[in-house]
Amino acid sequence: MLSEDQPTTNTEFGDILIKIIKNPYIPESKDLLIHEKPASDHRLQKSKLSDKEYSLVRDKWLKRIRDKNPYGHETIGLSYDLFIEMVQELFGCNEPNSPEMPINRTAVVHLVGTANPKPTRTGKPAATVQEPNLKFMSCFTDKYTYEQLKEIGDKVVAEYNRHRHGGTAPVKLSLDFSTPEKETLYLDSDEEFTNQPEESNNLRSLIHQTLSRKGTDILIGSGLDAMELLSLLIDKNPKISINTIRCLPILLGISSEEFIKLLYEDTDS
Repeated sequence: MLSEDQPTTNTEFGDILIKIIKNPYIPESKDLLIHEKPASDHRLQKSKLSDKEYSLVRDKWLKRIRDKNPYGHETIGLSYDLFIEMVQELFGCNEPNSPEMPINRTAVVHLVGTANPKPTRTGKPAATVQEPNLKFMSCFTDKYTYEQLKEIGDKVVAEYNRHRHGGTAPVKLSLDFSTPEKETLYLDSDEEFTNQPEESNNLRSLIHQTLSRKGTDILIGSGLDAMELLSLLIDKNPKISINTIRCLPILLGISSEEFIKLLYEDTDS
């Protein structure tokens, strides 16, 4: 059975990005791994590592990627969480939820779900391609240029908008440079792959995953009201205080702006 944060289908654009996540190319030089326009000023554009440190981290992850793709293609590959962990180490951040991270898991998943006709039961797809994040993701592939990825994304968005306004169910685009597979495998939250695509791009799933990973003890001394947290998890239109808006983003490892955006998407009917 699908959970509320799992999509029931995917687009060609999403499939290609998942392949990049599963079997990423890592640039030889840290100067080629740049996020030109991260979501906020405190996020890194370039790695903090020295050239030698970057090379060591790169070698470590190249081996890990090979181990995860034993047959030379995206058989198993990295999960979303492992991909973010790789970015964390390549940029020299302390943890995956560090405010310095150039991109976070939610943003990656949101990009994969761009113009998805059936994204999740609680989330909404991005109606446009997030160009800065896509340009950053293009650093991790030597099979596609940024321009090619953008063209694919724009075609998927155009198809999505055409069918959405026309009332016809969207169909998957057939692109000449995509390789069809008998079965597409998707990442799940346990770093395994399944034939059901995974995409946790809403606030409720982020809260649930944080509590699952870190335990409920992190709520002690956090200043959060338990009833407000429960309301966020189960109510369609939760009522929360300024204190929760201030404290919860810190607990989740995201900025206040990202929190407000996710809250709006979860409660906007």
